[in-house]
Amino acid sequence: MKNVKARAILVDGKPYQKKADGSLVPLSGKTDWKRLDRMTSKQVEAIAAADKDGAPMSDEEWAKAEITTP
Repeated sequence: MKNVKARAILVDGKPYQKKADGSLVPLSGKTDWKRLDRMTSKQVEAIAAADKDGAPMSDEEWAKAEITTP
């Protein structure tokens, strides 16, 4: 059996996983929106700052960002 990486794509703004056979399966988010709504901006920023996968972008970095389309 060969390993095939599945890709996530957007269709009408909604995420789908593209299977090896070309079929699309809707992806469901894992965000706990109710918990997030209860948090203050300061709490959210503290969690983002402690994220080991990458620090949040600064305002200066966002100002230099470019929007690109595939």
